[in-house]
Amino acid sequence: MNDTPGSQPEGFWENLRASIAGVATGGVLFITSFVILWVNEGRVDLSQIARKSTQIQSAAVDAASEGKFVSVTGPLTVAGKLGDAPYLLPGDYVSLDRQVQMYSWVERRPTQTGKQKSVQQSPPPVYDRSWSSKPERPDRFIIPVGHENPSLTIDDRQARADKAQVGAYAFSPAAAALPSGTPLRLSDAMLAPSETAVAPPVPDSPLDKAQEPPATPDTAAPADPDSTSKKSSSKKKRRSGRSRLRRSVLSPSTTSQQARVDRAQDRAAAIAASKPAEFVLASDEYLFRGTGTLESPRIGDVRIRYRALAPGGTVTVFGKLQAGELHPYVSDGISLLQVLPGSREEALLSMSDSHKRTTWILRVLGILMMWFGLTAFFGPINAILDVIPFLGSAGRVLIGIAMFPVALVLSLATMLLSIVFHSLVLLLLLLAALAAAGYLAYRRRAK
Repeated sequence: MNDTPGSQPEGFWENLRASIAGVATGGVLFITSFVILWVNEGRVDLSQIARKSTQIQSAAVDAASEGKFVSVTGPLTVAGKLGDAPYLLPGDYVSLDRQVQMYSWVERRPTQTGKQKSVQQSPPPVYDRSWSSKPERPDRFIIPVGHENPSLTIDDRQARADKAQVGAYAFSPAAAALPSGTPLRLSDAMLAPSETAVAPPVPDSPLDKAQEPPATPDTAAPADPDSTSKKSSSKKKRRSGRSRLRRSVLSPSTTSQQARVDRAQDRAAAIAASKPAEFVLASDEYLFRGTGTLESPRIGDVRIRYRALAPGGTVTVFGKLQAGELHPYVSDGISLLQVLPGSREEALLSMSDSHKRTTWILRVLGILMMWFGLTAFFGPINAILDVIPFLGSAGRVLIGIAMFPVALVLSLATMLLSIVFHSLVLLLLLLAALAAAGYLAYRRRAK
């Protein structure tokens, strides 16, 4: 704990500078909340557009509906096979999504309470291990040494079949909004041959050689004097290099930071080079590659799972009938070619529910952003009140309580204006009401 005379003022000014920077962040949140709330109320409910479609039968192409916006309900089928080389053999899928994760280090930086604390008193980061689809590079960590994540050389992938059909009507899955797939249950028969499931080789890292155990007199093979001299010289260089690196890690200079990053990257490459290159079936959900197991993984282990949309179920597709196929229907800047499970009424209900759910999520998000933005404006006051700790905490609570109704009123006003503006009927009624009020005020003033 730092009890030097200058620590308190330093912490006070540090918090004050941070709170002033927080005012800018609050301004961004405040302005963005208006944009989100305004645009959200003007979003088009796709179910209202879809209701205007003409329902046709799926057994045969209806030539009389050529060029019309239609809906077709029938069994979903697919032409051709879809796979994921070199891991998964081709199969009957309309869509196939590969999801890749690596067991890696995750850095969590504890948030400070806003009390007077100097930079030297900041809590250290916490490092956990978990599965991640985007593992952080070691140079992004505050303490890279000992927390090396190898590079993830396999990406997520989304694949779509070239053609699919609902009854007699073909469409392109790549151009359509499809239902989310379900987790694909894997088996040995679905996997590509093992000799093809090999990841690209990772070049040897200099750290591999640096970490090789030195030969002992009991195990070392006889060697000529020149060779012994070269090995001795090499060991001295490695020891000297490690000593310099250790000193540089403890040094606060820029060179120290670069040395730490280089060492972390070398160790990450060494971890990657030591991994088996072949994936195996670890469960009916995951392919696995690594030196650990799926239940007890190690840093650098990789797992793959799939989500797939299989043919066979009954679906409803909305689109424009053109040349016997379904294409996106465009109206007022909205493009619609959507496939939904179930009958036409079930599909319309699903679209309506999705629109309502998204609308309320964005409403809550907008209100919270406006609230946080308003409270951030008072950050400098809280930083000053932190001179007496309980005053700072009480100030934050009181400001938060006071700003919530302000944010709520502003949000409701923004939503109401957006609803009126995006509705022609309501807008005309509002203009008529304003005109009538103005006329009555004029007549009363004239009398």
